[in-house]
Amino acid sequence: MKPILSMQVWLGLKRETRQKLRELLDIPRTGHVEVFDGQVLCDGTMMEDLMHITVEKMQKVLNVHSVDDFYRLFNACTLMVESPMVMVGTIAGKPVEEVSAEELADNQPKLGQEAAVKRKPGRPKKNVLS
Repeated sequence: MKPILSMQVWLGLKRETRQKLRELLDIPRTGHVEVFDGQVLCDGTMMEDLMHITVEKMQKVLNVHSVDDFYRLFNACTLMVESPMVMVGTIAGKPVEEVSAEELADNQPKLGQEAAVKRKPGRPKKNVLS
């Protein structure tokens, strides 16, 4: 059986990213949207729909035919969608075939989580002598 994404990974992507990937990889949307308590449980994409994401489609989109790792190709497609300046078939300026797993993990978008924002120190307290 060909590898497919879990619904948790799919819903972990940003809404805009999911929409662009749906268009790019021709993923159907056969279900309906389910929201419970302000959290999206299903965006209309069912597990059967996610099976339409294939290695062959991703290779064609990325113009890379030597890599056949499903998850590496999916991460490259996600990065390409989220970073429009990325050239097709490259990650961080290198061809997809030459990118190591560590570099791919570094360039992988945060799945549904915003990057931690480092807080700047505030104004120091005044030392008031009474």
